[in-house]
Amino acid sequence: MTIHRWTLAIALLMLPALSQALVWPGAAPCNTTLQACINSASAGATVEIASNATIDESPSLTIPLALQAASGYAPQLLAGRVITVSINSAGTYAVEGIVVQRGYISVTHNSGNA
Repeated sequence: MTIHRWTLAIALLMLPALSQALVWPGAAPCNTTLQACINSASAGATVEIASNATIDESPSLTIPLALQAASGYAPQLLAGRVITVSINSAGTYAVEGIVVQRGYISVTHNSGNA
């Protein structure tokens, strides 16, 4: 009985860390480029963009994650930039609240199991 209680307690303590979003720009590993922040995320994570500045990057998603504007922000990519989503495994890939001016979102499906 005690073992089960400890197991449950450990699992519950881990839940907030699993659901925590990475915020760019923010603390390391999100203190350099947006792509570096995305690359440090785990599958199923959320990367929030907390900036209204024009972003001079073409971000690429290669694992299932959400890339979205943080609450109160309206990020936009520099004109002509591209968001690339490469579906390599099953899961949810999401891009929300990001303005793409004279650019596009490219989606490719690379896995028969996705």
